[in-house]
Amino acid sequence: MENFTFRFNRSKFKSNPISLWILACFFILGNSQFFYGQTVPLGTTVHANFGVDADVHSGLLSFDTMAQDPFGTDDWVEGVSGQGVIDETMAATIQQLQNGENIQAEFRMSQPINYVDPAGNTWLDAVYLRDQNTKGGNKDVTVFGAGADKNFDDPNTWDVKEGDVPQKNDIIDVYAHFRRGAGFPSDPFLWAFLAASTRSDDGTSYVDFEYYREPVTYDPVTEILFSAGVDCGHTAWEYAANGFTIEFGDVIFSTNYTQGGVAADVRLYVWIDSSELAGLAGDLSAFEQDDVDAFNLLAARPYDLGDENGDFEFYNCNNDNNNPFGYVRIVQRTDVAGAEDSIFAQVNSTGNVDTASWGTINSSQNPLVVFEYVPPTFAEFGINATLLGLDPTGNTGICEPAGGSVMVKSRSSDSFEAELKDLVGPFQLGDTPEFTVTIDGDDLPCTTNSSIDLVATALPPGNYTYKWFKDDVEIPGETGDTITVTMEGSYRVEATIEGGCTSQSEPFVVNLIAIPPTIECPPDVNVECGNPTDPNATGMPVVSDGCGATTTDFVDNFTPGCGLTGVITRTWTATDSEGNQVSCDQIITIVDTTDPIIVCPADITFDCEIGDAGVATADDVCDPNVTITSSDVTDLDNCGLGTITRTWTATDDCGNSSSCVQLITIKDDTPPVITCPGDATFDCVAGDSGVATATDNCDNDPVVTFVDSGSLDNCGLGTITRTWTATDCAGNQSSCVQLITVKDDTPPVITCPGDATFDCEAGDSGVATATDNCDDNPVVTFVDSGSLDNCGLGTITRIWTATDCAGNQSSCVQLITVKDDTPPEITCPADFSVQCVEDVPSCNPLDATASDNCGDVTVTCVQGPLVGGPCGGTITNTYTATDCAGNTTTCTQTITVNDTEDPVFIDLPTDGDLECMEEFMSITVNWTDNCSPDGQYTADPVITKTDCFEVAEYIFIAEDECGNRVEEVVKLQREIDLIENCETAFGFNKDVGQCFIPTFSRWGWTNLIQVEGNYTLQLYAGAAHCNPSNGANVGTVEIEYVGGMVTVVYNMFDGYVMSEMHLYVGCDKYPTKPNGSQTVAPGQYTFKDDNLDNLTSYTVGPIPVEDSFYLIAHAVTCEVICQCTDPFGGSGSLVPNSNFDTLECGFIEKGAKSSSIVDFKAYPVPFMDVVNIAYDFNFDTDVTIEVIDLHGFVVAKSTNRDYVKNSKAVTQFDLSRYKDQLLFVKLSTNNGIAFKKIISSNKKR
Repeated sequence: MENFTFRFNRSKFKSNPISLWILACFFILGNSQFFYGQTVPLGTTVHANFGVDADVHSGLLSFDTMAQDPFGTDDWVEGVSGQGVIDETMAATIQQLQNGENIQAEFRMSQPINYVDPAGNTWLDAVYLRDQNTKGGNKDVTVFGAGADKNFDDPNTWDVKEGDVPQKNDIIDVYAHFRRGAGFPSDPFLWAFLAASTRSDDGTSYVDFEYYREPVTYDPVTEILFSAGVDCGHTAWEYAANGFTIEFGDVIFSTNYTQGGVAADVRLYVWIDSSELAGLAGDLSAFEQDDVDAFNLLAARPYDLGDENGDFEFYNCNNDNNNPFGYVRIVQRTDVAGAEDSIFAQVNSTGNVDTASWGTINSSQNPLVVFEYVPPTFAEFGINATLLGLDPTGNTGICEPAGGSVMVKSRSSDSFEAELKDLVGPFQLGDTPEFTVTIDGDDLPCTTNSSIDLVATALPPGNYTYKWFKDDVEIPGETGDTITVTMEGSYRVEATIEGGCTSQSEPFVVNLIAIPPTIECPPDVNVECGNPTDPNATGMPVVSDGCGATTTDFVDNFTPGCGLTGVITRTWTATDSEGNQVSCDQIITIVDTTDPIIVCPADITFDCEIGDAGVATADDVCDPNVTITSSDVTDLDNCGLGTITRTWTATDDCGNSSSCVQLITIKDDTPPVITCPGDATFDCVAGDSGVATATDNCDNDPVVTFVDSGSLDNCGLGTITRTWTATDCAGNQSSCVQLITVKDDTPPVITCPGDATFDCEAGDSGVATATDNCDDNPVVTFVDSGSLDNCGLGTITRIWTATDCAGNQSSCVQLITVKDDTPPEITCPADFSVQCVEDVPSCNPLDATASDNCGDVTVTCVQGPLVGGPCGGTITNTYTATDCAGNTTTCTQTITVNDTEDPVFIDLPTDGDLECMEEFMSITVNWTDNCSPDGQYTADPVITKTDCFEVAEYIFIAEDECGNRVEEVVKLQREIDLIENCETAFGFNKDVGQCFIPTFSRWGWTNLIQVEGNYTLQLYAGAAHCNPSNGANVGTVEIEYVGGMVTVVYNMFDGYVMSEMHLYVGCDKYPTKPNGSQTVAPGQYTFKDDNLDNLTSYTVGPIPVEDSFYLIAHAVTCEVICQCTDPFGGSGSLVPNSNFDTLECGFIEKGAKSSSIVDFKAYPVPFMDVVNIAYDFNFDTDVTIEVIDLHGFVVAKSTNRDYVKNSKAVTQFDLSRYKDQLLFVKLSTNNGIAFKKIISSNKKR
């Protein structure tokens, strides 16, 4: 087991102990040992619900060997459960850090000061700091530049400027947080939690943490560091004669890490005025060892001076021996016990841990920004300040702020006198507001049984108990913030916040005063027009006075209204015996609520168009001149026929009205009169047969149409019955009939072409022509007689016939003669050479080419003997061509025998592709020769690789007996499978999706499906921080939600496949683990399939669902670099089993939370001048809203004591005075409290 050992004193500070302990334990890195007079084993622990586990996320306990339940534990930033103490809302700054911008950043606590969490712990202060890094040429604006700046110098003399430092001196991240445990006062533990990292992972660094009582500031523009301390730039400790601390001074905590981080030398120094201690041993001349020994014997001393052996170690300010101020080393008193259970530590020595969402700086390699702390660069501590005697409120109960300035520095070596390098700060820590309590109230009136309330207001907000005093005597039983008093006197209150701190108010004097009488007017009344308005009818006031009799009278002021109505303002005045007066007003409203009486004219009907329909009449009690108006609802067609509904309205001067309805009808039921044209007969085609005419009583232009019946044949001949119809606009009709006849009885006229003679075969002998009186294109046909011989020669008789469409015909005759007297033509094949006699082919008639002017040719061939021997002789082939008519022609061909041919491979493979991943083998090839014996050759592959292919090259060689040689190269290629770059992927649609961050540290999206329909999620792989541009769009997730059933289909884009599928469908935004905590781990999703064998499509469903639901679509996707296996990809499916219950979530509003959670909405955020707080709870409650600034002061407050459940309420605050700053809204109900942050965008001028 690795340990930290601390060498440190135990002190009893009056104030600011928390900040001191930051300095004491801020920065332990690697597998270090930290000395405090005891050995502290490394281990994951939880204190005041905060995890000390060497990681930054809540709800997680890393490196835990005790199997503690991590659910709900707090940490630096928010994780799967619990709360994060650091504010993560500074989106712009976080984006800068994620982008690797070299900036200084400071994030304060995520809740207001003195926030009490659900577990009852009180949060006092928290801070995260990012220092600029000097990696890769970067500059840091706060480094020591002189090379001679030392720890013991006046800080006002330091040379701080922009520059760079070595990696081992480069400080990156610093965290600090203070809280008080939930058990106060019986368990009053004050806890300090600290964590830090550097850019170096070799475990060697030298770091100092310095705490100043007075403010320290630095201006990077002027490069001036200013310390307000008056003791050589510091504040010196002051002690009483018995060693008790009177005034706390500055402290420095010096750490040296060597041997790769496995050893740490830690030393503590305090700033003193050595002249005050120089006389303890009786020698006033100098501060020496004997003075140290004398101090270490004082009974009330907070610590021992010197090192662990008591040896003297003191450094004068500015290294000036004449300057009494300086740092002296201290150690824990050896007679103090109990600290062994007060310090806890853990380091990520055995694995990486996730950073906060803004990442950290990589130690050496690229990229610049990483999102994991590598071992051993992150250390975390928990310190029980109460057990160590550093809690100022633990015993005294005194309210005192713990403000102070802190600087973190690195040194060049392990010497305390080494030159200073890097600087973080100065920054404020524990700067809590002053605790105060004030009384608000009034003087006591002289009335009988009078009383007033005195209200105490304690700041900053928190859980307080109260004690009330009258004339410095405690009032028994009064412990709330409000008391009711009935006697004059001097009152004061004491307020004690949870944790023991008490503040006291100034006295509040209540005086007895005389007051005027009181009067309560009768209620306001409405009187109908004409009814009486005297007090007997409208009521009398109620008057009382604690000091005597009164008189009462009234004065009326009338304001006219509509008609006879108006408003009487009756002012009642009561006067007591001392002449004191009090008045009130009663409002008497004379109203008219009676409607006029209206009578409509009778309904009426008109032919064709509207006429005079009459006018309505009306009467009213209070208005003789009633206004009568009308409005029409018209339902007329395009002919102006139909109904008009006329509504008459009578309205009096006060707006009372009544109505009646009159119906007006416009009609047309008379048909038009029509006249047809006479019957008609036409040759060939129909001509103009005339048009019918019509007239109508209402329609000046009735529509005249016709419909033909009967039919004409395909030649357009026959009889048509034409029925004419006249239709007016109202649809009334009348008709008449006309007959039309079309005929044709004349035959066509035909002309034949002349007789013709042709060679070999008949050619174009012409075509007969014909004309007809009715048919523009009569049909011309022919019939042939006579015959030709087997060669196609002889005479044909052709008879032509013309027929028109009506069947009329005429004919003529033509003679055609065919002859042949020309011999054929023949071409012999070309002369050629062969290698051997055996190669000479037989004479083949088909080798010659012959043609004839008339048709087919018969070719014969005769081969002659070999002349001149088998090696160079010739053979002659004779070819003869004969046509069908017996005409002939001949030619000859010469063949030369000459052996010059190379051997030939007879089974040489061709270049080609093998099957996917098929093995390359040795290949044996046979060869043959025209004259020599056959042979064979075996070649081995020479393999090369290119992209997704491997190529094997084979070289084959053959040589015959005559020395003829041939060489051939064959290439075979095979594809290979290659799938790489597998990443996690989530489905996202910007209209329904929400990122896991910051609820969880990992990225991804949950999608709210509110109603049925089709939705498409884009599937993004490797999209870190929920930024799609960081990853790749590898496919889609299609959601079909129809008829209460949900089907989800994953579809991969070309070039991508799936190896795992996880789908969550549920009523909560995220899945729930067995212990009740939420998670986004895919293993907890509703449907899972972890062995998909590289699919391209996957379907889940149908899933029974009612109303809204949440859906998380996750997959592990891979990139197909090379693919040859077939089949490859494919699809899969998963159907829920029969015992899957229907998901019934109800309708989920966007941003909806559980009814058990107290929540509200603040808008707009950021705001300019006004902010609205809206809330809607399902329970009756009192609602108090407080707006709190960063110092814990309430700057605005509102209380609603009449809230009714399920009603929507909005409270508006004018915050125009609070410009460009962060505020907190605290909403308190009977069922719980909720906090939210709001930001003003109204810039300071």
